[in-house]
Amino acid sequence: MSDLESRKNFRVNFITVRKLTSKADAFEYADQVLERWYPTVEEGNNKVIVVLVTSQKEGAVTGGPAFVQAVGEKVLDATVSENLPGTSYLSFFIASL
Repeated sequence: MSDLESRKNFRVNFITVRKLTSKADAFEYADQVLERWYPTVEEGNNKVIVVLVTSQKEGAVTGGPAFVQAVGEKVLDATVSENLPGTSYLSFFIASL
């Protein structure tokens, strides 16, 4: 993670929870965390939030505009739909940045 941050200036935050207690799904929760931790576009531009919900076996990846532009919506969707909460592709995905 430190290599990714130093080379590409993306800060990846992993959040693991047993279950979500709100009505939000993993995507909504990830978006809420991104907005709460980084309230302005400038602060959240190069930030990434990866959420893993262990009891529900679901996950989400979201990030600021620079991250989404660098990765692309298609890759983000494929990462989540095909591989989360597993991390094998996620490791490759982060390494390819």
